[in-house]
Amino acid sequence: MIKMKSFISILLLITLATYLSACQSYQRRAIPVKMLSSYPNATEVAGATIAAKIYDDKNEAETFYGFDIVSTGVIPVQLIFDNKGIHSITIIPSQTFPVRWQKQRS
Repeated sequence: MIKMKSFISILLLITLATYLSACQSYQRRAIPVKMLSSYPNATEVAGATIAAKIYDDKNEAETFYGFDIVSTGVIPVQLIFDNKGIHSITIIPSQTFPVRWQKQRS
């Protein structure tokens, strides 16, 4: 019985060690904050300023997300809001649609 408990304990330690060594650690990054007015597409509506930043450059997206997300076929878009109006802003997930997009070659 003692040998069985020892075997199970060793097996659990090996499993735990394997699991921990297989996990890649995630490192937090500070995201630089840019003034909303510096975005060329910033638009003001009813006291709220809204802009969008498209990460279509592989290197820029990798710097921001930590991996090459563009090569996976995903073009991330960051929406930036500054609401100084009296109305709230709501993004309706069912009204946001993924679109296939290809960068124009120059």
